[in-house]
Amino acid sequence: MVPKSPSAQPPRTPHDDERSWQQRYASLFESSPDGLLVFDDAHVILDANSALVQLIGRDREALIGREIAEVLPPHERARLSEQMPGRIRESVTTGNWWHLRADGTTFLASVSVQRLADTEYLAVIRDLSRELEDARQVQESEQRLRLAQQVAGCGVWDGDPTTGE
Repeated sequence: MVPKSPSAQPPRTPHDDERSWQQRYASLFESSPDGLLVFDDAHVILDANSALVQLIGRDREALIGREIAEVLPPHERARLSEQMPGRIRESVTTGNWWHLRADGTTFLASVSVQRLADTEYLAVIRDLSRELEDARQVQESEQRLRLAQQVAGCGVWDGDPTTGE
């Protein structure tokens, strides 16, 4: 009989594979940079990841069991009953939605929702605040350039000296 090496691993079982799979997906859920929200047909929050907790400013425990409407400003709540989850059948539903933080401030987010199971859905929520601020700054910069060009009596044009176009 050959003695077992102390570093030898015991054989894997189907139970080990299930646990490994669950740990892997729990890690993916938690490490997502986007807010992830699992909810049911009644719009009740079943789970939320750390990114969503940070976006909304509420503890996970304070979110679970609450209705999604509680993280939406009043003007978005009617949309919720009109568009979700009835529209979500086979494909992903996307759109921009305003959200309400615990401190009362709002932010616009890109939201993608898809069905996970018969009565469960996953929402991926990406805060658009930075993108909106960047676009505002570009627009402001372009406006300043146009004003400076008008005052100076000059302009900018595109041309290709090789083709004359």
